[in-house]
Amino acid sequence: MFENSPDGMILFDAEENVIKSSNSAQELIKANYDNSIKTKRIDFFKNGMMRMLLPDGTPIPYELLPSTKAFKEGIMTKNFESIVEYKSGKRIHILENVIPLKDSNNNIEGVVSIFKDITKSKENEEKLRKQSEELNTVFENSPDGMVFFDSEQKIVRFSASAVDILGVDFHNENKKTRNNFLKKKITR
Repeated sequence: MFENSPDGMILFDAEENVIKSSNSAQELIKANYDNSIKTKRIDFFKNGMMRMLLPDGTPIPYELLPSTKAFKEGIMTKNFESIVEYKSGKRIHILENVIPLKDSNNNIEGVVSIFKDITKSKENEEKLRKQSEELNTVFENSPDGMVFFDSEQKIVRFSASAVDILGVDFHNENKKTRNNFLKKKITR
């Protein structure tokens, strides 16, 4: 089950050696290692095979990685977003959960890192953000006056053209419903 998990899973012992890893983990971190040979966690970073970055591209120092914090301080990390940058320059976005494994005396016996590739989701988020910006530009620069109402018929947004065309300060009208607004405009 561990080997065939769709998420990347790596189990480390107390000395930070890889004990077991899922096939997905090996694929995501571009490593194919023999579990019978001790591979240290630091080896992934020391030889320049990969480095970890924050979502804004800032490198994460080895000491501040979630897995390092789990080993050194026993801190569990949930839903940590980061970027894996490979030696080739290729980058993928991952979402990682890191759990320190402790004995009954609270000593760290190992750490498990569970992560998945969220690159497609991040790309889709960026596409949506760009589309939203484009729509906002059209909305703000349209010569047509536009007023948006919510499900309760309250004014939620208006274009600059709507202010010019209707001669209304919508900032003072935004608490009113569409019907109250229309009645006021018709009786003027």
